[in-house]
Amino acid sequence: MNYEKVFVQKVPGVCLLSFVLIDVPYAQEQRLTTEDVQLEQITVTAQRRVQNIQDVPVSVTALPESFLTNNDIRTIEDLNGTVPGFYATNSTNYGAAPLSIRGIGGANGGGNSFNDEPVAIYVDDVYIARTSIPTADLVDVDYIQVLRGPQGTLYGRNSTAGALLINSARPSEDFTAYLKGSVAQYGEKRISGAISGSLTDTWQARFAFGYTDREGWANNTYDGSSIASSESNTARLSIRYVPSENFTADLILDSQQREASPATLAIANVLPGVASSPFISRDNLQQLLDNNDFALNDANYNDTDTSGVTLKINWDLGPVLLDSITSTRSNEVDGKQDSDGTEYTLFTNSGLVESKQLSQEFRLSSNYQSNISWIIGTHFLQEEVEQFFVINNFQAIFNAGTSSIFDAKQESSAFALFADATWDISEQLSLTLGIRYSKEEKEFINTLAVNTMNDSLPIPISVLGLPVGFEIPANSPISPETTVEYDDDFNDTSPRVLLNYQFKKNILGYVSYNQGYKSGGFNSFGLSSAFASENIDAYEIGVKSDLLNNQLRLNAATFTYDYTDLQVRLPVTTGGVNIDNAGKAEIKGLEIELTYAFTSDFILSANATWMDTNLTEFFTEQIPDDSVILLGSPIPLESINATGNELTRAPQFQYFVNGTYNFELGDVFLADFNVSVRHQDEVFFLETNQNTSTFSGPDITELSVRLSVTPIDEVWTIGLFGQNITDQRTITQVAALGGYPNAALNEPSKWGIDFVYHF
Repeated sequence: MNYEKVFVQKVPGVCLLSFVLIDVPYAQEQRLTTEDVQLEQITVTAQRRVQNIQDVPVSVTALPESFLTNNDIRTIEDLNGTVPGFYATNSTNYGAAPLSIRGIGGANGGGNSFNDEPVAIYVDDVYIARTSIPTADLVDVDYIQVLRGPQGTLYGRNSTAGALLINSARPSEDFTAYLKGSVAQYGEKRISGAISGSLTDTWQARFAFGYTDREGWANNTYDGSSIASSESNTARLSIRYVPSENFTADLILDSQQREASPATLAIANVLPGVASSPFISRDNLQQLLDNNDFALNDANYNDTDTSGVTLKINWDLGPVLLDSITSTRSNEVDGKQDSDGTEYTLFTNSGLVESKQLSQEFRLSSNYQSNISWIIGTHFLQEEVEQFFVINNFQAIFNAGTSSIFDAKQESSAFALFADATWDISEQLSLTLGIRYSKEEKEFINTLAVNTMNDSLPIPISVLGLPVGFEIPANSPISPETTVEYDDDFNDTSPRVLLNYQFKKNILGYVSYNQGYKSGGFNSFGLSSAFASENIDAYEIGVKSDLLNNQLRLNAATFTYDYTDLQVRLPVTTGGVNIDNAGKAEIKGLEIELTYAFTSDFILSANATWMDTNLTEFFTEQIPDDSVILLGSPIPLESINATGNELTRAPQFQYFVNGTYNFELGDVFLADFNVSVRHQDEVFFLETNQNTSTFSGPDITELSVRLSVTPIDEVWTIGLFGQNITDQRTITQVAALGGYPNAALNEPSKWGIDFVYHF
């Protein structure tokens, strides 16, 4: 029987290959020759317009749905190391899994709920201010784009490191539906699906859902329970209205509830009543890592509840396009952490963070044939964040214990005007100029109360050599309740200049200068009340090329960043984190991405990043390296010159290699075999104390594989996958809690089976 067969292979990160054979009996089908293999174009929206990725003079990687499947990417955490210069951590609690691009990873991950991240996250074009997105399940995602470098003019709010664009699948005219599921080691079960189609001639709808239940891969030796567990429910309803070919409106309603029990581990020796060093690793650390053994005698959990409503309008007005994006979102995180990471009751923290945001963006862009294309727009964001946080120090004041209660609230509004225009000076040479004006206002209020915890405690003292004792009643104030209020305005104008030259049809070179900006703010708990805005001057030279008759795609970029007042996080020994500014910092780097189709059956893609990062001006304070302290006790800090230290979460070298081989199983099935290797050098987690070992993570190389089988009609697919199959273990994030290192780890080796059925 003759029929049309379409074989589509989406290649990780940078390309989409499509091979079409028409009217050929499958039994007699011949494989395509090397000369027939070409890389298909990928369209991205990195410059707020649809463009071929090879025509975009910006460092951007597009990750299609097939890449997420082949590499078992279930959350943004799983993207660690797969994109050039991209570093993702595992959750350290409260849904926090800080992201880093090109050595800049933000000040969170140690606990300020009011500070913005330099890696801005957009979901369906909506900027997410307060986010647990990195730990949330990815459900019915169409593609992800990772933009590297400051996005000063188009994705400008506070994105000095880059932007992560997550786009969910949109409703379709024709009926489509699928169901996915998987089971894996450690009691992991997942199911998701979507149904889409037309309701009337002008209305379409899509409903997607997901459910995950993970029993956990870590052993709690204190009570025999499993931790590193989670359970989540996700739902999204998309409704599209298309009354004419010139007008489209999308209404998106989404919701996710997640309960998780992160596995965090004490890296240094911590014992009740015994002073020790936070900079010396415990003797049995490697054994604990190998056995996935943790010891937590107190609750370690975070429950998140997020929801949003978004209305997107695209209106073709002839010479111009009008885009409007209106969104309201709410996010609630309720959590508690066994901060000492041991089987003893020494140090805990708990908190409730509630945030609400309302955003509106308008964009007007050119829609006519001309040598000048342009876009202008405005963006408004209003946000309210409330945080109630409690730090319990059970060893303070001769074991009377202290409970520090922080009740804080911040209201902020941000307004921006932006414009970006490209002038095609000739058929080969183009000049892009952009500018963004930002104005933000923040009002902050924080109330602090510190009380004793125990019912009573006799405290012996000596007067004239005679023993005397007295008792401190429970809930006695250690210091009077204090309330502080701050407000400030932050203004910035960020330009963009870009020159690109088309050397040949498939070779594009560019040079760019961008400024980036991230507003300052206030410390909810810390050594200083406020921190200043962060600024960056970014220089980049790059080339994008399709070579060997479009069989090889090779992109490369070299960059230099100069930061002023870089926001960094410093530990507070009595709990919490202090955000401060480093005077200056510099980053230099080189990135390479390539995809090569050896044949229609064998495709190899790879990327590599080399970086040199250092603080070029940073005078600060740190816990002395030779300190011997009791967990949570206040100690004098020493003033140091940290100039020359490296930036955190910035591996000097990392690479990712992915190979896909397609082959036939008889005349009935097609099989895909996918193997990937990711490597990262060691990283630091503090800008200070870098000659010690407990606030750093060693280098790691992970190997993952996947084999899937699909029948000719492509109705279903079943796959066997293995992640980190050599069981390499490493620390992905360390937070300083009470001055001591508390770590999150990568997941151990895991095998599983997944399936998808198309209706």
